[in-house]
Amino acid sequence: VNEDAKDAGDAWLKAFDLPPAPAPGVKDLKGRVVKLCSFPEQDNEAVRFFFPRRSVPFLNDMVKSIRVAVQRRGGKIQRVIITPQDYALYLQRTGQSDTDALRFQFATLLPHVE
Repeated sequence: VNEDAKDAGDAWLKAFDLPPAPAPGVKDLKGRVVKLCSFPEQDNEAVRFFFPRRSVPFLNDMVKSIRVAVQRRGGKIQRVIITPQDYALYLQRTGQSDTDALRFQFATLLPHVE
């Protein structure tokens, strides 16, 4: 896994109150589900729509890093597919204007832990 992608995955985990496991082998996420955004068939165009400076391989490495960390701690991953069309509907419903920051927020705030 690309080290930058691993670092981005670690930062994502911390941002969602999932710090590194307290000790090796501790299953502190047992029974919990972490939802991550995904894109149709890992469509590079959709990835660039939400994350203009990222590529599909980088995103795949980042998600793999998150998945491994969550599963190592006993949690499960649920992928939620999002598309630019989902974002357009979101804009319509909320009346907000399209910005790069809002695209990023839409893709990163969707994931959460249950």
